[in-house]
Amino acid sequence: MNKKKLTGNLMLLAAAAVWGGGYLANDAAIQHIGVFTYETLRMLIGGLILLPVCMALRKREQKRPDCTPIPRRALITGGALCGVALVFASALQGFGLLYTTPGKGSFIAALYIVIVPIITSTLRRRLPPPALWAGVAAALAGFALLSLSGEGGGINPGDLIMLACAAVYSVQICLLEHYSPKVNGVYLACVEFFTASLTALVFALIFDDFSLPAIAAAAVPLLYASVISCCLGFTLQSVALRMTDASVGSLIMSLESVFALLFSWVINGETLLMREYFGCALVFAAVMLSQLPEGKRKSL
Repeated sequence: MNKKKLTGNLMLLAAAAVWGGGYLANDAAIQHIGVFTYETLRMLIGGLILLPVCMALRKREQKRPDCTPIPRRALITGGALCGVALVFASALQGFGLLYTTPGKGSFIAALYIVIVPIITSTLRRRLPPPALWAGVAAALAGFALLSLSGEGGGINPGDLIMLACAAVYSVQICLLEHYSPKVNGVYLACVEFFTASLTALVFALIFDDFSLPAIAAAAVPLLYASVISCCLGFTLQSVALRMTDASVGSLIMSLESVFALLFSWVINGETLLMREYFGCALVFAAVMLSQLPEGKRKSL
């Protein structure tokens, strides 16, 4: 591995770590403020940070002789659709964390990585490879071991919400994959964040009670989620994926849930039952399998 690829992989590892910490920040913030209030402020701060970056980037592009106009239709449509999907997925994550733990919830939410290739295969009208179906079976078994641990052996409602979160996140990822080739990723993320913030604000005005003392109490996890998890994580991902292989990068970013569980254990003292750890292992195996290149999946 050359130095450039190593640097890119380390940057993606750092991105996975800060995203894993985002689960704890989310869990800490919603102890003080409503889920939609949290999403409104988090996405707004992220958009405001990216806005001057977009302006500087565009100014630099305009100095080049081959500067092309911004595809406004794709930017607005893609950013709006991605933003709406993002805020609903993030809100489901927040509501799920009210009933389950960050470590366990992160593994269930990571199932979006398994769902995405199934959606893309369906849209392309072709059957997913057999190895991917094996990954789906492992994911279902892992989810059962994780969630069938509530009172009386029932399914924890928070785990079901996190599963719904994974489904909506998979839609958001598919939208990003569709619109990213058409417009600069930084521009798209900026519109996405502002759209998500505005959408969350509508629901916050209906369901949440705004309280400045409560917002102040949630300031630290809120700033972490918006500045570190959103903006820094996005920047590390954008830069690093240009320096390393996409397949390797996807596998490294899959460690997000592992970091979330590790941080939750260190900071919150979260521990799981042995069958839940086995469930995490099955989910992680399914996630890793779904991120393997197509040729390697077929050879398994």
